[in-house]
Amino acid sequence: MGKRPAAAVSPPAQEEDDFKPGEIAHWAQRILAVVMDGVLVLPLAALALRATARLGASADVPNAMLWYPWLGIVVGTLAVHTMLVATVGSTPGMFLARVSVVDVSGAHPKPEQAAARAIIGLVSAACFGLGYLWGLFHPERRTWHDLAAGTKVVSGLRMGRRGRPGRGQCVHRPRSTDKTYDIR
Repeated sequence: MGKRPAAAVSPPAQEEDDFKPGEIAHWAQRILAVVMDGVLVLPLAALALRATARLGASADVPNAMLWYPWLGIVVGTLAVHTMLVATVGSTPGMFLARVSVVDVSGAHPKPEQAAARAIIGLVSAACFGLGYLWGLFHPERRTWHDLAAGTKVVSGLRMGRRGRPGRGQCVHRPRSTDKTYDIR
């Protein structure tokens, strides 16, 4: 009796909504990251609102000082965002959404890129979100702050020290037709 040839087994088809590590981050992941970061900043905003109300109730405080708590939150948030993106490549919201920021070559963003990204991100939001909506029409889903800073957001986390290649660092390796990034 002859043996039957083994049937070729094809891998299961992958859904379009699956988030593959190293690929350009899906909008759902990016929105989740922004919402999670907002939830983390919300208690600070509540404290600033309370401080502003108390300062405003005092007759001897000039109106110009009422902006100080809010200015502190904005500057503090920008500084923390810059530090986290420059060192580990993600904010707490990005970490929970499993996305990372890389520069266009796939390496860790430099501190000046992270700072530019944070500041232009604020401008993008201040322009009625137009900077964020821009990413809907960009082929790599890059927003104004990504384009200005020379960065992109990719699926998957990369933890590691800046400047040291190795485990966890995203490396740019475009495939023939799609725009993906391998994570080592």
